[in-house]
Amino acid sequence: MNKIYLDQASTSFPKAPSVAQTVYDYLSGSAVNVNRGGYRAAYSVEEQIFETREQLLKLFHFTSGKGKNVIFTENITTSLNVLLKGLLKPGDHVLVTAMEHNAVMRPLVQLAKHGISFDRIPCASDGSLLLDRASALLRPETKLVVCLHASNVCGTVMPAQEIGDFCREHGLLFILDTAQTAGTIDIDMEKYHIDALAFTGHKGLRGPQGTGGFLIRNELAAQIEPLISGGTGSASHSEEVPAFLPDRFEPGTPNIPGILGLHAALCDLEKQSMEEIRQHELMLTQYFIDGILNLDPEEKFLRIIGKKNTENRCAVISVQTLHMDMAQAAFELDSTYGIMTRVGLHCAPNAHKTLGTYPEGTLRFSFGPENTKQELEKIAGKYGYTLDSESLEIIQEYVQKYKKYENHFWEYGKKIITFEQFSRMLSKKAGIQPKEAKEYVVANLQNLEHKEILEALLFSLQLIKSEKGLEGTQWTKPTCDFIKKEFEKMIVNEEY
Repeated sequence: MNKIYLDQASTSFPKAPSVAQTVYDYLSGSAVNVNRGGYRAAYSVEEQIFETREQLLKLFHFTSGKGKNVIFTENITTSLNVLLKGLLKPGDHVLVTAMEHNAVMRPLVQLAKHGISFDRIPCASDGSLLLDRASALLRPETKLVVCLHASNVCGTVMPAQEIGDFCREHGLLFILDTAQTAGTIDIDMEKYHIDALAFTGHKGLRGPQGTGGFLIRNELAAQIEPLISGGTGSASHSEEVPAFLPDRFEPGTPNIPGILGLHAALCDLEKQSMEEIRQHELMLTQYFIDGILNLDPEEKFLRIIGKKNTENRCAVISVQTLHMDMAQAAFELDSTYGIMTRVGLHCAPNAHKTLGTYPEGTLRFSFGPENTKQELEKIAGKYGYTLDSESLEIIQEYVQKYKKYENHFWEYGKKIITFEQFSRMLSKKAGIQPKEAKEYVVANLQNLEHKEILEALLFSLQLIKSEKGLEGTQWTKPTCDFIKKEFEKMIVNEEY
């Protein structure tokens, strides 16, 4: 079974082309340390790490910064913990958005037990930030706005430049979490007035897991007490934490294989157009959304969460299956079709409260530069939501021809025996218990209007399609003709 990876918001796959080989070469060649060896191999590795810092400065347009202003950590969660717990003091007040990930919220909730307070800037039901409501939340002790750049639940992008302008106007610090946008959306630290930018290496940058960090202005760095301290290979005559960057925030041996892998990923990214990557991912996003709406225009079975277009969003889409447990849906997508997704609350409970999906959560699909339209068409073939015009005409004609059998299947829910018969047919075709099939019929196919007959027949056709080993095929004319003949046999033999 060919796998289709649609969990890019969790971690990218495949990684950038040069990553694996670079990590292998380091580990199998000369896996030396940095800042701790007086020999050429150690200096060479240190130089590559320095180059990685320079690449990140360039990527985020941090023109006033230097290599020392790029700090490496294990991941973006560690970066945010270092920034928040090192900066905030009892009495400080913070503003966040209503869509935050727990990488921001859990540190703040911890800090709230020690005299720090926070308020959430409201968001609309599609995740869009209502920035005009922020001024009313300001207090004399408000120190900081910290927020994600894009929602990991529904993909909505926050207006970073407007938030930066707001912070500058009110004398606030601005920390941006770029977990879902670094490497796919252009981010300008200078233009957006960002004081610290937290990044992860393993998502849009397509580097290894266990890599991340933050870019920080000198003025803010001077206010932060290091969360972790220890040996740095520098100022070894003193037991005090070094005051200079990056050593102040980089104790211990770093993840050298990971950083070198990130360096390789950034080299690959520099050979591409970030805007072309973004447009490719947004094309897939719109295609997927349109496919769902074509399947279920009134969203009776699948509900799209958040925006239904690509304006101010990234390639993250959440849906809810209204008549099927989402965990079961995710399991079947993987086990039956090889489609890998993520289901649940995605470490962002308040985002789901804002979107109206708490506590159930959502089924999330997320795309990367290596995903293709053909992969989504393959998914469409399994679920029958992409029909070419010729195929649609065949099925509509088919529906009209067999409309006389409507009373055998559905008569406004009055003839329960027909539901029993139909449920037995469904159970036989789908390999499920008759009771479950009957419950599905009763819940979803009563009081059908004419336009819904097509949906019902498509459902039964899909079961035949699956039984005949046609799961991977599209709803094309030959497929429709074949299935029509099978359904005719079923009708003639009264198998329903």
